[in-house]
Amino acid sequence: MPVKQTVDFSHEGRAPRSAAATKGSYAKYYTVKTGDTINALSKRFNVSAKLLTAWNNLKVRVALKPGRRIIIAKFTEKNGEMVPAAARS
Repeated sequence: MPVKQTVDFSHEGRAPRSAAATKGSYAKYYTVKTGDTINALSKRFNVSAKLLTAWNNLKVRVALKPGRRIIIAKFTEKNGEMVPAAARS
């Protein structure tokens, strides 16, 4: 006897799309190396430490683990060009 499927499993195991994952938004990633700190990376990539922690959902006083991929820049498509994403307050 066939059983009709009543639950939609099409999205099973998928994370909800965040604002960064919306169409027209792109992020640039960096793989953390031994000795990297939020402050050092913010200076290296010319972005505030506050933005780095917000983009990556980090606490201010967290130690970065080598091998972790973090977002170092966000861009959005505007009039056919890639421009830095505006920071949200």
